[in-house]
Amino acid sequence: MGRANVLARGHSLTFSTAAERDMPDSRHTLKFPAHLAEKPVDALSHVVPEKEILAMQVSLMLAIYSRADEARAQGRNDAVADGFLRLFVNIIDTLEANGPDDAQHCMDKLKTIISAIYT
Repeated sequence: MGRANVLARGHSLTFSTAAERDMPDSRHTLKFPAHLAEKPVDALSHVVPEKEILAMQVSLMLAIYSRADEARAQGRNDAVADGFLRLFVNIIDTLEANGPDDAQHCMDKLKTIISAIYT
């Protein structure tokens, strides 16, 4: 089975791919923080191809950057950082609502990545 590698300033971090986790996804609905969705949302019934997910990620990052000028005009000096921070918090909150173990696992890996990049 394949491994996904992340190279961070000379550090190599290896993570299991979704297929390797052997965790069947039996969820039919996903919970989101209340400010994102008032009630659980039906999960997709099909697998979204990796290329499509990457394209969505690029679109989301472009949207965050595109709002930066507007946010700066409203006095937010760290508009880009604030936009990404909101996204990170929403992702972790969503993970926590749907699987606390997944959220903790994600946070542990994120700490490892941050430590590898910024130390």
